[in-house]
Amino acid sequence: MNNRFLQVALILGVIVIVLTGLYYIKKSKTQAVTLDDNSYYLFVGEGCDHCQKVEEHILEHKLREKLAIQIMEVFKKTENQNFYFLAFDKCGKDEPKTVSVPVLYHNGKCLTGDQDIIQELGE
Repeated sequence: MNNRFLQVALILGVIVIVLTGLYYIKKSKTQAVTLDDNSYYLFVGEGCDHCQKVEEHILEHKLREKLAIQIMEVFKKTENQNFYFLAFDKCGKDEPKTVSVPVLYHNGKCLTGDQDIIQELGE
């Protein structure tokens, strides 16, 4: 009886320690990234046709010369996902369950889809 109690207490203790550690790891990653509201952040994914349309529009109209645009790949560069999720948080939107692109963040506003993003960026 006493041995069983110790086993359960040990297992619960390990679970609490692991969950606490995961909480602080996620919290520190979120605090480590910031988004400048004056910049545009375009979140894209390798192999995304809609993302490619937006990127081609940016190149064609030389928008990186006119606007502070940062293009961040989020499928393969998982470190950029912290910025992606922070953008949704700053927009006041629920954090998406999966990474879906393209997404444009600027000044507290998130836009999804190539057409809305291209319209927002203009020429």
